Amino acid sequence: MHCSQVGATPSGTELPRDHCERMKVYKDADAPLSECPPEKDCKWRFFWRIGERPTDTEFGELNAEPVTPKAFPEWKEKMDRWGSKLLACGRAIAGMAEEGFGLEKDSITLMMDAAPHLLAPTATDFSKFGKVSSPMQ
Repeated sequence: MHCSQVGATPSGTELPRDHCERMKVYKDADAPLSECPPEKDCKWRFFWRIGERPTDTEFGELNAEPVTPKAFPEWKEKMDRWGSKLLACGRAIAGMAEEGFGLEKDSITLMMDAAPHLLAPTATDFSKFGKVSSPMQ
């Protein structure tokens, strides 16, 4: 996780992992369209931390205060509500996995408490980047 994962991250900021060697095994129609080596992403993201933060941690920089866009006064309420629904879904699935694998109840779900959950709505400006191999501007 990067310190930039709070608030807006504009296009041209994030660099995808380099999987070029792994992708060489794919031929023609099965080959991914990703650039090799990877170029910086053209997507914008807005990072919003969801769930409770740890009260005692050695990694305080990973728990930075949220950034709320001034133009959206209802932002915190909406993002927290969306995030809590996603976390509840994740908890339900983790609970089913515990039962399905014969694990002790809460053996997985407790690890989700005060974890660095991150909601990151993502968008791309297709008027600029609407074609395969569109160069970053």
